[in-house]
Amino acid sequence: NWQNTMILGSENFVERQIYNAADNKRPVKLLERAFQNRTAILLAGGPSLDEALPWVARHRDNLVVFAVSRISRQLLHAKIEPDFVFSVDPTELSFDVSKEMFGFSDRVVFVYSYHAVPALVSQWQGVAFYLGTRLPWKSRLNEPNFDGSGPTVTNTALTTAHFMGFKRIILAGVDLCFTREGFTHAKGSDEHLAGPRFNLTSLQVETNGGSMAPTSCDFETAIRSLAFQAKALTASGCKIINVSANAAKVENIDYLPLSEVSLGDDPIDAAAVVASKIAHSKHDPRYYEHMLTELKQVRFQIRAITRLAQNARRINEEMYNEQGLIENYKNKQTLDRIEKKFKREYRAYSKLIKGFGIRTFIKLAKPFVDEEWTAEEAKQLGNVFYDAYLNGSARLLKLMDDTIQRLHARQQEDSGTPDFGLMIERCRKDQSFGRVRLWRKKFPRSIIPPEFDAVFEEFEQRFVEIASNKNTRHFARAK
Repeated sequence: NWQNTMILGSENFVERQIYNAADNKRPVKLLERAFQNRTAILLAGGPSLDEALPWVARHRDNLVVFAVSRISRQLLHAKIEPDFVFSVDPTELSFDVSKEMFGFSDRVVFVYSYHAVPALVSQWQGVAFYLGTRLPWKSRLNEPNFDGSGPTVTNTALTTAHFMGFKRIILAGVDLCFTREGFTHAKGSDEHLAGPRFNLTSLQVETNGGSMAPTSCDFETAIRSLAFQAKALTASGCKIINVSANAAKVENIDYLPLSEVSLGDDPIDAAAVVASKIAHSKHDPRYYEHMLTELKQVRFQIRAITRLAQNARRINEEMYNEQGLIENYKNKQTLDRIEKKFKREYRAYSKLIKGFGIRTFIKLAKPFVDEEWTAEEAKQLGNVFYDAYLNGSARLLKLMDDTIQRLHARQQEDSGTPDFGLMIERCRKDQSFGRVRLWRKKFPRSIIPPEFDAVFEEFEQRFVEIASNKNTRHFARAK
């Protein structure tokens, strides 16, 4: 059931992908092999993170530090700033556990999946790179890029580190299992503050120390994918080490205690390496213009599909007489022609709509295939089919319209004479109040009209309140 639900969750990813089109400007491919033969440490949120942080602090200058966004709170408390922070989760809860990352300086680089939660992507103050494709359909704007691999942010960060050229990757806090006491995450996390869990699953895995520990469905899936990734990475000459005896044992990953890990004395400035790569990359000054053209063209296609679906819905409803029988077979032929248009002329976007509304289309499934449909059943199923098209296309059109408006607002941010009213209106709708900090850095005080001073202060205050609020939905859920 968990696996099927995971597979059916695609519409949320597509929604975030289109939403983030306004900000997915710099592909992570720019950092390919940027750190040849270096050592990185990947920090995740497992209970063993607590043991590793003091060691990381002592050796900070000789490591490139990768961190999942959810441990930002613990890193700030330990006064450790990562070089790269990662996020992939599209859900709003991801913002709740990651928002402390806004406490890092501009030197920290944000690497995120194309479908990461927009509240993190749109309000980030520093350099950012996206993973994957910009748009969920074939487009010239989908430039070559590295996509990482899931299912967890840890899996993604690991493969990205290898893509950047690191030859040794140390894992800390990558436990993928729970402690005997029922703690699932490191100290300072919402999960740890909520207390131990008593509803641990019956799934058990062996640890590096030789004992057995409980785990969850998503962690168990992550263990299998991590083993698969590690096999490919180690075959290419990359060495992967986990430093915790209490972490799940994973094939092709060596266990080595922190006391036995040796590092060179050569310091590395990751921010300087990234800045050099950006300086030598090409920047598209008309990115927003090109994206607007693309979205408007796709919106036109989806509107055409909507009109076809509306016509088909009407014909399907009128095609049957009071006895539930097909009265005019010409109507049936018209429906067949419409279906051919869906499959041929509008194939790419019909597929997009189906993927976006997959749960509605599943209602068409008939469990007993040997039974013939009655005319009434066929009529009702036809209505469900076209309603699924209409619902999916309506949601997509609203998403397109919002993204087009967002792109117009971003264009103003690049203008010498920005329309602050338009920018403010869009950010208020998106609840992305943190963009006010970008505006203050970007625009001279002299060009900001005095009437917007109060709004700037309001946005700053609301961003601080949201970022500092500890009583989040995620904490309530953890408790």
